[in-house]
Amino acid sequence: MTAPRYNILNEILTIVACLNSPNIFLRPKDKMTEATDAHSKFISQDGDHLTLMNAFFEYKRKFQDVDWCFKNYLNHRHLKSAFDVREQLKQIVEKLEIGQVKDEIPLKVNTVPIKKCILAGYFTQVALLQKNNVYLTIKDSQVVVIHPSSVLGFRPEYVLYHELVLTKKNYMRTVLEIKPSWLFEIAPQYFKPEGIKNIETRKALFQVEKAFVQGLSKK
Repeated sequence: MTAPRYNILNEILTIVACLNSPNIFLRPKDKMTEATDAHSKFISQDGDHLTLMNAFFEYKRKFQDVDWCFKNYLNHRHLKSAFDVREQLKQIVEKLEIGQVKDEIPLKVNTVPIKKCILAGYFTQVALLQKNNVYLTIKDSQVVVIHPSSVLGFRPEYVLYHELVLTKKNYMRTVLEIKPSWLFEIAPQYFKPEGIKNIETRKALFQVEKAFVQGLSKK
């Protein structure tokens, strides 16, 4: 619903389709190094959502070639599922006149509006990095960590996650780096520091809100 405002309906439909399909990346235990090397060409340092999008667009560029998928350790059946889901979503948004979907593969992608758009849909799933290198979810202060399968090679201060996997640890799976100022740009009421129970998180959000307001006053 937010994507047309940013003119990124094509990119967002692709990401949503991939999120609603089984994992497209193959990681055989006996071919882990080869798979990692093959997947590296799709990696976006912004996070897993953009990496999924990159892989899908490349799959589309290769005309859904099965052999190409095999060589690059991608699951052709799951990518085909994502392709079909995207087609269904495209028909729905055009029928509801939400926007017109371009089926082109973008030559250059501006990741900022894409990340802001995803945050608009998943602002309740944000976590803040702590001094001990674990994360706390903003509202309920759950201790969580980034899943080992994530492409993020560093620990951003704020992250958005698609889902939590509860095992011996609470893992955030499919993770995206976000900028703190976006919290108050996208969902200011939700991130009001007064409504946050954890003291350290509340302090951090007070600073973010203060900086955000000061930034607005300078414009």
